[in-house]
Amino acid sequence: MTESTTEFTDRIKGEGRFDEFKAFRKALEGRGAGKKESWEQAAVQFGWEAPGGSSSRRKSTPIVVDDSVDSSVFEGKKSNLRSDYQWVYENVSVGGVSASDAPSAGAWGLLQFARDDPRSFYTEWMRMVSRSEDVDKQLEAFKDDARSTVADIRAMLDEFRSATVSDSAEVV
Repeated sequence: MTESTTEFTDRIKGEGRFDEFKAFRKALEGRGAGKKESWEQAAVQFGWEAPGGSSSRRKSTPIVVDDSVDSSVFEGKKSNLRSDYQWVYENVSVGGVSASDAPSAGAWGLLQFARDDPRSFYTEWMRMVSRSEDVDKQLEAFKDDARSTVADIRAMLDEFRSATVSDSAEVV
């Protein structure tokens, strides 16, 4: 069924799904899609087809869960979002990678996503790397501050220890 954008919007409002549509569109924007691109991708997910059935529009595909991967593969593995992204970045173009190689179920799913939509993955990866580099710089500055503070404290302690007994006797 082909419908205009207005007809589509009216339809999903009538179905009570407009808020869900908006949330999905905003999530796509959060992943780096532009306003128009995110609207079109979200609309396709909600059953919209542009008048004339534009074949140039990228149609999103739902995530297909590989039921052959058992959750026990990931038991005992610890990871975090940053390390999952790092692992996917290192393995997105590597053949022969299996679920057992992944540091977590999330990393395995993210790898599938990255292979399906590399542009979105790399957009998010670059955001994460730039944010973490800023944090790394701040942490290094904190370490430098801590080192100088420790050095200052050591100098004060050395000064205190080197005070003569006669100086301390006058205070008493």
